[in-house]
Amino acid sequence: MKAYDFIKSGRVCHPATIFQFILLAAVSCTVIPDEQITDETIPESTRTDCVLTAIAEEPDTKAALGSGNIVKWQEGDAISLISDTDVNDRFILSGGEGTASGTFSGELSNPTLSHIGIFPYNAANICGIGSNVAFWGSEDDGTYIQTATKDGFDPLACVMAGTMDSSNNIAFKNLCSYFKLTVDFPCTSIVITNNASSPLASKSVMFTLDEDGLPVTISSGDLMPESYSVTLVGKEGAEIAPGTYLIAALPQTLSSGFTVSMTSAVNGETYTKRAEKSAKLKRSGILNLGEFSIKFFTGKEFEGSGTKADPYKITTLNDLLRLADLVNGDQHDTYCGKVYAQTRDID
Repeated sequence: MKAYDFIKSGRVCHPATIFQFILLAAVSCTVIPDEQITDETIPESTRTDCVLTAIAEEPDTKAALGSGNIVKWQEGDAISLISDTDVNDRFILSGGEGTASGTFSGELSNPTLSHIGIFPYNAANICGIGSNVAFWGSEDDGTYIQTATKDGFDPLACVMAGTMDSSNNIAFKNLCSYFKLTVDFPCTSIVITNNASSPLASKSVMFTLDEDGLPVTISSGDLMPESYSVTLVGKEGAEIAPGTYLIAALPQTLSSGFTVSMTSAVNGETYTKRAEKSAKLKRSGILNLGEFSIKFFTGKEFEGSGTKADPYKITTLNDLLRLADLVNGDQHDTYCGKVYAQTRDID
């Protein structure tokens, strides 16, 4: 399908030659408008029954974000039940898949002791005097590098905890917060960096719970943070397709703001926006950063300049539809007769 197949006009518009060209990487930086950044909330009403039955198989740990920002249990989810003696028992989801209330099955080593539940399960999760430690993210990278999941978060980038009551129920509470953003062009990576010297990501989370099971302190459990950034990448080296994504982060106040960088999968150019106003990452909250487009970064409708040496890049269906609107509207003279490069197949 060629870009000009979508252009229908009473005017004569000679289609330009389709010409592909790769630009050298560069960086541009502007500011994210304050009004674009908004807050959302993840409801916290999840109750999990811990049924004392035989342990099932051990699939990967994962969870998903459903409509209304509700975290829903998925097949294969597992939790740690840890007693005062630091015995870490693994419980596997056995009922309630796809809902906010799940039933987990496992074998409890010390049924007479009090227990804290931690999601996701990790053999290294511990409960100690004064604080507890939960591990999240991938084994190698923690949450410093997260896998892009459209309309959700990295399956490993969700950490919750709660106290088991006398009826073997746990009201899990989120220990993390999330950035949310929408991108309308394919990227090789998306990086969010704290403008101050405080880590957004970690391999472990230190936390304490009050007598009602509510988190009262949450911090990185890493003695030496690997960076002050968190990077979103495509699964197994694939690019990040246009869409909406969530990126997990440690709750905190970003007193100096933050910076968002996106590297285009089309030309390798890195686009950067800074939020200079203080922002708060609330526990169990979502900081919605809004939509990011080429025009948002550069002020131009498309990547490129419309010449043979630097054609306008047509990458998505939205680009094609936008091009049709431009050449058939008030900007006909600006965009007709230019050179365009369709960079990939468009369904």
